[in-house]
Amino acid sequence: MSKNILPLMIVLIAWILLGYAFQSRGNFWVLFPLVQGGLLLFALVKGKLLLRILSKKQIAIGIGSGILLFGLFAFGKLLVLVFMPGLFEGLESLYGLISPEIWWHTLIVFTIIIPAEEFFWRGYVQNRLSGSVSFRLGISVLLYALAHLASGSILLAWAALIAGFTWGILYEKTKNILVPLLSHLAFDLLLFLIFPLM
Repeated sequence: MSKNILPLMIVLIAWILLGYAFQSRGNFWVLFPLVQGGLLLFALVKGKLLLRILSKKQIAIGIGSGILLFGLFAFGKLLVLVFMPGLFEGLESLYGLISPEIWWHTLIVFTIIIPAEEFFWRGYVQNRLSGSVSFRLGISVLLYALAHLASGSILLAWAALIAGFTWGILYEKTKNILVPLLSHLAFDLLLFLIFPLM
């Protein structure tokens, strides 16, 4: 259990800083990348990342899972619009904040934020927790979702729970951080640039 203390303390600090970044809307695109960059640097220095050259099969799994996850979220959007439209309004406001609007926002998303999320939440937290695979996966996914709750959006936290579970499973099954990273990149490419859901 003592092995789990440091990752949990780091997660608590990250949660506080992410919450601050989400709340300071005018400075979001300065503060959020700084926090994420710090998490990325921390994961690279302190993590024990499982990293290998991608095979053709892993590339297909990474891209395919990102596309399937996007399809699931597109379907989820329709369900929310039909059954819980009030929740969607709050998410629209948040999406306006986190959606890249200018070229350097997009660059930051794909070079800092996505790698930071994968290297920190999967590569550091999921790797450093002790216990069974299901325990480590469950705790890291829950913590990832709670970090997104710092945005104030329940829907974003639910989305992070589903996406985090997918990427955590990919990491456990392939033992290669590049597979969930590729999936996350494909998902966000569809979400923010090719077929925006908002």
